[in-house]
Amino acid sequence: MKTLFRTGLRRDEINRLDIYDIDFERKRMELNGKGRKIRVVPVVDDELLSDLKHLIGDHNSGLFFRGQTVRH
Repeated sequence: MKTLFRTGLRRDEINRLDIYDIDFERKRMELNGKGRKIRVVPVVDDELLSDLKHLIGDHNSGLFFRGQTVRH
Protein backbone atom coordinates (compact mmCIF):
# COMPACT_ATOMS: atom_id res chain seq x y z
CA MET A 1 0.00 0.00 0.00
CA LYS A 2 2.87 2.36 0.79
CA THR A 3 4.25 1.90 -2.73
CA LEU A 4 0.88 2.71 -4.30
CA PHE A 5 0.30 5.72 -2.09
CA ARG A 6 3.75 7.28 -2.39
CA THR A 7 4.30 6.69 -6.12
CA GLY A 8 0.82 7.05 -7.62
CA LEU A 9 1.26 3.87 -9.65
CA ARG A 10 -1.81 2.54 -11.41
CA ARG A 11 -3.16 -0.89 -10.49
CA ASP A 12 -1.92 -2.49 -13.72
CA GLU A 13 1.49 -0.84 -13.35
CA ILE A 14 2.04 -2.19 -9.85
CA ASN A 15 0.98 -5.68 -10.97
CA ARG A 16 3.59 -5.56 -13.77
CA LEU A 17 6.31 -3.81 -11.75
CA ASP A 18 9.60 -5.58 -12.35
CA ILE A 19 12.60 -5.17 -10.09
CA TYR A 20 14.54 -4.10 -13.18
CA ASP A 21 12.15 -1.10 -13.58
CA ILE A 22 13.36 0.48 -10.33
CA ASP A 23 16.37 2.78 -10.70
CA PHE A 24 17.65 3.38 -7.18
CA GLU A 25 20.49 5.66 -8.24
CA ARG A 26 18.22 8.04 -10.17
CA LYS A 27 15.38 7.57 -7.65
CA ARG A 28 12.74 6.66 -10.21
CA MET A 29 10.76 3.88 -11.83
CA GLU A 30 10.42 3.45 -15.60
CA LEU A 31 7.20 1.67 -16.44
CA ASN A 32 5.17 0.69 -19.46
CA GLY A 33 2.11 2.81 -18.88
CA LYS A 34 -1.13 3.23 -20.76
CA GLY A 35 -0.83 2.71 -24.50
CA ARG A 36 2.59 1.06 -24.00
CA LYS A 37 4.17 4.45 -23.40
CA ILE A 38 7.14 4.63 -21.05
CA ARG A 39 6.18 6.46 -17.88
CA VAL A 40 8.86 7.73 -15.53
CA VAL A 41 7.73 7.90 -11.91
CA PRO A 42 9.98 9.75 -9.46
CA VAL A 43 10.57 8.14 -6.07
CA VAL A 44 11.63 10.99 -3.81
CA ASP A 45 10.92 9.21 -0.54
CA ASP A 46 14.20 7.75 0.77
CA GLU A 47 12.31 5.61 3.29
CA LEU A 48 10.33 4.00 0.47
CA LEU A 49 13.53 3.37 -1.52
CA SER A 50 15.06 1.71 1.54
CA ASP A 51 11.95 -0.45 2.00
CA LEU A 52 12.00 -1.47 -1.67
CA LYS A 53 15.69 -2.45 -1.44
CA HIS A 54 14.96 -4.50 1.66
CA LEU A 55 12.05 -6.32 0.00
CA ILE A 56 14.07 -7.04 -3.14
CA GLY A 57 16.97 -8.54 -1.22
CA ASP A 58 19.39 -10.34 -3.55
CA HIS A 59 17.02 -10.47 -6.53
CA ASN A 60 17.86 -8.37 -9.59
CA SER A 61 14.93 -9.18 -11.86
CA GLY A 62 11.41 -10.58 -11.79
CA LEU A 63 8.09 -9.22 -10.66
CA PHE A 64 8.33 -7.11 -7.55
CA PHE A 65 5.02 -8.30 -6.10
CA ARG A 66 5.21 -12.01 -6.86
CA GLY A 67 2.01 -13.98 -6.77
CA GLN A 68 -0.08 -11.04 -5.64
CA THR A 69 -2.45 -8.80 -7.50
CA VAL A 70 -3.82 -5.46 -6.44
CA ARG A 71 -7.60 -5.38 -6.58
CA HIS A 72 -10.08 -2.62 -6.11
